[in-house]
Amino acid sequence: MVYHIADYFQARGIVFFGRHKDTALFMVPEELRSKIKSILNKKSVKKQIKLNDNYIKYAVGSAIYYGVLTPDLLYNSLQRYMEIKEKVDPLDVILEYGQSSMIAYIIGPFFILTAVEDAREILIERESRSDLDYYIPSKKAIENAYQKGHPSWNLAQRRFKKKLTKGYKLSPEDAEMLIFNFSLLIKNNISTAEIIRILAESFEIDVFDDKDELIKLINDFHNNTRQWVLKGYTPAEVYSRGK
Repeated sequence: MVYHIADYFQARGIVFFGRHKDTALFMVPEELRSKIKSILNKKSVKKQIKLNDNYIKYAVGSAIYYGVLTPDLLYNSLQRYMEIKEKVDPLDVILEYGQSSMIAYIIGPFFILTAVEDAREILIERESRSDLDYYIPSKKAIENAYQKGHPSWNLAQRRFKKKLTKGYKLSPEDAEMLIFNFSLLIKNNISTAEIIRILAESFEIDVFDDKDELIKLINDFHNNTRQWVLKGYTPAEVYSRGK
């Protein structure tokens, strides 16, 4: 992470790499340090930094729900959750953030979560669902997603986690990691059969023990996970709306 950020600042002429024996050094010339410090002490700059942090928070939180943000979707999301002030274009802030972040990145005009495996497929699938509006999370839900890295777990996901800890004796940390990773795999269109294979091979879980209950829990988990191709809805919600 440190190298990634240092590389970003090196490209802008702020950080320079060095080495002393076996120690890597990241150096900022004293003249630049003094100049940067004086800039950061300005009231207007502090205010803009706070504003930029909010732009980033709501952009990343929205990307967790949608996977890929087009410029319109990004701007609409920011407008929904905060007051836009145009001294610095918020899209410029987010595009710049995408150059240094390990959470999301920029390709052309698109802001993309790093967990997304096929951004093009998501855009195509969403375009094919023109009659489906985007799911709108609450402001609190977006803030929680930004803080945790995922939407808050719902009942189906908590039930599956309980099965992993109580039924299969996984540690709470391993169960949480599995729930998080499975939710990302589902958003990237993994099948329930693949989830069962991972449980059997990677965690040596006897998937034939209480097989019917396990399959039901996994299907419920899948059907109640918010998906990028469904514009932030779960399959169960889309089915319910269509019905």
